[in-house]
Amino acid sequence: MKNQILKSLSLLSIGLILTYCSDKEISCLIKGRVIGRSSDTIILYKATDDIRFAKIMIPIRDSIFQYRLIIPQTEAYYLTFKDELDQGAWKPILIFPEKGEMNCRLYSSNDFKKNQIFGSKLNSEWDDYQRTLENTFMPRYQVINDSSLALRKRNKYYSEEMISFQLKIKNAKESKTRLQISSKIDSLRSTNNDLSPDAKKINDQMNNLSLEMNQWKYNYISKNPSILTYYFLIKDLLSIKHSNININDILKNRDLFLKEFPNHPYNQLVQTLLESEDKIKIGGTFIDFSAPDINGKIFRLSDLIKDKVALIDLWASWCGPCILTSRSMIPIYEEFKNFGFTICGVAAEIKNTDQMINTIEREKFPWINLVDLDHKNQIWNKYGIPNAGGGTFLLDRDGKILAINPDPVEVKSILTEKLKK
Repeated sequence: MKNQILKSLSLLSIGLILTYCSDKEISCLIKGRVIGRSSDTIILYKATDDIRFAKIMIPIRDSIFQYRLIIPQTEAYYLTFKDELDQGAWKPILIFPEKGEMNCRLYSSNDFKKNQIFGSKLNSEWDDYQRTLENTFMPRYQVINDSSLALRKRNKYYSEEMISFQLKIKNAKESKTRLQISSKIDSLRSTNNDLSPDAKKINDQMNNLSLEMNQWKYNYISKNPSILTYYFLIKDLLSIKHSNININDILKNRDLFLKEFPNHPYNQLVQTLLESEDKIKIGGTFIDFSAPDINGKIFRLSDLIKDKVALIDLWASWCGPCILTSRSMIPIYEEFKNFGFTICGVAAEIKNTDQMINTIEREKFPWINLVDLDHKNQIWNKYGIPNAGGGTFLLDRDGKILAINPDPVEVKSILTEKLKK
């Protein structure tokens, strides 16, 4: 596996040294009519970016919106209604801006399937793909899903032990008790003992169908190389740690896209994500990067952690759980900082560092904190958490990853073993 990934990275490097030389930009006028909703703003952003960092806000007036997008090359974008985002539940609309004019007819979230995009060959390909996929697999999916719903209605979906824990956590009044029960539920799920025997059979059927759908998709990808199918590859890489995607399927098709689109910006992103998949794991090695502090001074991670056991703390001032994690590490830092332990924080901030500065002052984080403003340095992609608020990575003196997202108890245990023997 490692050799396959390294080989793919080598081929990518060859492609990346080719310089983009087209002197023509793509100008796409994106026009749209909104039907059955009262939204006043729609957000346009790259489908490979985090919506929290989106900058293009398009006003909707009298149910009409219009925006001229000028880009060097076609790639996948999303349109998302701002009111849906503000409510915390949104359905992004995939579009592929191409030269000329693109017309959209966008409906309410309840009529999402009625959405239409005209003037883009890639969007027509996307529509055809979805239609064929549904016709091929939806009837079988529906049968399995109906069986699952029937079990749930009869309260026969979960195991007796799981039902017992669900009742206990519902009635628990203390947070400590809820956490203890939640831990037992997680343990049940990890051993697949949360489901009844009948539910396990249905779950196996759904997993087998999912694998078959994935094989069908990659067969389609290999026969139809385009920016659409290249995006399929990117999307799978972005979610590979939380899915049943086989890395070999991606590697087998990667060279095809490198040859077909040698100068496309997706090549750099794939290289970054493949390196993350190869290195960011227990026993793997950290990926070096450079980033500025709040004063603009550039630091290199490898210089900051040299010859030390280190915790890389990726966080954000808008991420409450991240701040709680960072706060929990302060006593550990104070106890072990004179024994060869350090922490390097990096904040993913939006537009400016004002909130980051306020958070550091309020929390009194005693270690250095760098900033990845608007994800410019792609650090979250490098560490395999593209859509997360943050994450922590504990390294030994040689840069080997000892733990990912360890709690304070685990960090202290490891440091005691490594530094206080």
